[in-house]
Amino acid sequence: MVTKKKTQKRRAKLSPAEVLKLKRRICEQISGGKSLRSICASSDMPGISKVFDWLREDPQFEQQYARAREAQADHFADEIAEIADSEPDPNKARVRIDARKWVASKLKPKAYGDRLQLDADVTVSMTDDQLDRRIAQLLGKAGAHAASGGAGASEETA
Repeated sequence: MVTKKKTQKRRAKLSPAEVLKLKRRICEQISGGKSLRSICASSDMPGISKVFDWLREDPQFEQQYARAREAQADHFADEIAEIADSEPDPNKARVRIDARKWVASKLKPKAYGDRLQLDADVTVSMTDDQLDRRIAQLLGKAGAHAASGGAGASEETA
């Protein structure tokens, strides 16, 4: 039985300044549209597990990385028009565009997501008399018809 050895990057201990430079390079490349997997595949970059360690251990890097991912979404959105204008094969263009739209919607859902989220705070001010009249009105519509198993009157007929 033949087993394959996983190739692991073995590096000397990095100074804090070198680690900071690597973190900046990672964020710059992500902002430019590269995947973390392709960045970490380079021989002069740390492994992907090391980057995840840094993300867990360094809140500042975690924030920079999150901003880089949002910038990556913008990069993918910018590429969509370029692909549509330059790709001669319409099926290939559609697949490439759909992939970028999907990734952008996951990385920056507020800008590129499909869902429209509406939040509203509504305050209704009524006096006790107004509230009593409204309750009586609604109960009157439900009235005897609802008590006998009917649906009651709709609010639109009021």
